Amino acid sequence: SMLDLNGDGQVSFKEFKAMAESPDPAEEDFLQGGIPAHTSESIALQQRNEQAEKKREVFTRCVQTCRMEKEDVYGMLKMVKHKHSSSRSLSHESFYVGYEDICELMPAASLLSRSDCRTIFDLLRGGEETIDSRDLITTFTNFVAGFGLEERCKLAFDMYDVDHSGYLSIDEVEEMMMSTNLTTRDLIKKRAENFMLCADTDRSGGITIDEFIVAAEKLPNLLYPPQTKQR
Repeated sequence: SMLDLNGDGQVSFKEFKAMAESPDPAEEDFLQGGIPAHTSESIALQQRNEQAEKKREVFTRCVQTCRMEKEDVYGMLKMVKHKHSSSRSLSHESFYVGYEDICELMPAASLLSRSDCRTIFDLLRGGEETIDSRDLITTFTNFVAGFGLEERCKLAFDMYDVDHSGYLSIDEVEEMMMSTNLTTRDLIKKRAENFMLCADTDRSGGITIDEFIVAAEKLPNLLYPPQTKQR
């Protein structure tokens, strides 16, 4: 059940009440329901909200400054794959790039300040020396005009199905959600489990592109939370 957030197989009164008051389990404060959170949790949530707002601002500015279109997003993916064209096959590690690579990947880089490139890199790297370029590409699909849900799903599936098996595992779905959800790893794990419960209808342990799209249409906010301010 989408409401069974602790995975105990039952829906508590608190979980049911939260659904009635705010029927979107994708929201990070889904179970708060007016109950004050611990100070440390409140601070962490505030910091993530501030980071999400900063992410919205810099990506929106980048899209507008570079006048980005869908072709530019596909162009970034093509550049990443081209760097490994001599390899027999791509791996998840193939998508990891450094700061200078990010500057090269950005379309109309001459129009974009190095400061914005650095901000984007810092927002996505999580303290590491490299970032997963799929995070960059997936984020842009949320801001560049023209990307419908089905097209975003097909692009994401192509990037994460690196062995071309035609299936995504729960671990791959979890990694994908890390690039679309700005929240804790524990909550991402739970969201991935809920998504797989909906998508993996035959309980094979993996999902096809068709299953992926159907589940995304049913639970759009789990996979692709809104990146614009909700008014």
